[in-house]
Amino acid sequence: MTLLLALAALVIAGAISVLLGVLVLESLAALSWNPSAAKGQPEQDSSVPTSVVVLIPAQNEAARIAATIQAVQAEAVHGWQILVIAHNCDDDTALVARDAGARVLTLRDGGDLGKPAALRLGIAELERESPEIVLILDADCLPERGALTLLAQQSQKYQQPCMPAYLLAASPEGGAFSSVSSGACWIKNFLRPLGLYRMGLPCLISGSGVVMPFGQLRSVEQGQGSIAEDYQLTIDLLRKGHATRFVPLARVHSGLPSVQGSAMRQRTRWEHGHLQLTLVEAPRLLLEALWHRSFYRFVIGLELLTPPISLLGLGWCLVLIGILALQWFLGWGGAVTWAFWLHLGSAILCFSAVTAALLRFRGAKSTFSFLAHLPAYALSKLSIYLGFLWSRERNWRRTDR
Repeated sequence: MTLLLALAALVIAGAISVLLGVLVLESLAALSWNPSAAKGQPEQDSSVPTSVVVLIPAQNEAARIAATIQAVQAEAVHGWQILVIAHNCDDDTALVARDAGARVLTLRDGGDLGKPAALRLGIAELERESPEIVLILDADCLPERGALTLLAQQSQKYQQPCMPAYLLAASPEGGAFSSVSSGACWIKNFLRPLGLYRMGLPCLISGSGVVMPFGQLRSVEQGQGSIAEDYQLTIDLLRKGHATRFVPLARVHSGLPSVQGSAMRQRTRWEHGHLQLTLVEAPRLLLEALWHRSFYRFVIGLELLTPPISLLGLGWCLVLIGILALQWFLGWGGAVTWAFWLHLGSAILCFSAVTAALLRFRGAKSTFSFLAHLPAYALSKLSIYLGFLWSRERNWRRTDR
């Protein structure tokens, strides 16, 4: 019995070390990226596709959508269209979007179908025109100048879905926790996909701004059936043979909710959706990777298995407590000691790699503030993770800003 416990500790510590190792590899690969050199790459000088539709699903975004449309119009070339899907709106979203120069469709349904329902209506509308490229942009997002053009170029060139860096700014009213949440989103939406990009590997679709050939978009179910619709869309596209490419120089900005309750609901939906896909789709992808000999499916499966940094940290602490309890019960030596040093060493390596990347890309002040508040932030999310066990979020709900 004692031997089995010791071996179990070693296996669990090894599994956690693999997940930490994913972060290490991605962080180290990201550190090799030189944005100044990347800006001079000749691929950015390719022609801009003209058959492009920017599809904007919107629900009660009258206060923000005009700015988003204007940002798109600022770089749209002749032939680009903007199609807004006003979905279950109780405000003047449709009117504001039309006045700003967009083409608008309205949709009312049960209210809990989320973005996939709006996207399906948009795709059905575009069937007659069959544009070459479709870019999906949330109504509360602002792309940096040139980001949409670069995304359209990359998608046309590689005939792949392309994902920008989706960056979420902290809310001034949210305090330190909003700042930490912004940093955690930066790790998820920029650092990790950048590392995959540097290794020549696909990434997850996460957030706003994804672009792809129209034929690829209409071939999948738009993440239907999952509250983490972006990740589900990644998986569905991958199974059709379309891996998502990260474009680090293309950046799309949005903000975290300023209302505390809304922020918690948003985090709950993100975390529960990720956990559901981890339990169901990640094992399937790993098995499919073996069956189809698909390295990309293995990569995305492993990416799904690697949880957000707060959950990974909490899981690491829980396993450490278990290992220390076993050491107290069994004494030092053997597999338990190996498990302890493996567990500790992998954490130190991961902490060092992620910290180096934070310092490189975000600066010392932001990095030290993030690290100082991260433990309390992770503990504040315990209720979200425990809620997954008995009160799981299953339906999409709009986040109030």
